Amino acid sequence: MTDFDSEAPHCHFVTVAEVIEQHEGLLSAYMSAHEARNVIITMQVEMSVGGGKPKAHAAALAVSHDYDDAEELMTMAKQCFPKAMPFAFGWVPANKFGTEHFGIFIEQGDLGDLLANGLIDDIIQTVNVEQAVAG
Repeated sequence: MTDFDSEAPHCHFVTVAEVIEQHEGLLSAYMSAHEARNVIITMQVEMSVGGGKPKAHAAALAVSHDYDDAEELMTMAKQCFPKAMPFAFGWVPANKFGTEHFGIFIEQGDLGDLLANGLIDDIIQTVNVEQAVAG
């Protein structure tokens, strides 16, 4: 029998599309409905970069209250996408909001700074992360 660490924080996974369709685009509504303190929001897009052939890119944003760093969250998020897919990851430590230690961590992976920041910002804006964290 496998003994799981019952003290590990619980983390929910949801797509941007699910938040839009089922919670009117409000991450706060998703978190409230599911009593979620830690959420990884995923998004996969197909786009052309620099006039090249369109290809799939992925991004995930973790919003957490119970994790001290992004490493474990990023490891979990990477499992949502094929290994070969270019991937950006962001982390919002919601429990640090309003303190000097608050900020948004972004790991650009192979995407480059502008593309990674753009994908993470798209998630933040689309599911109203600011409202979920500040509210």
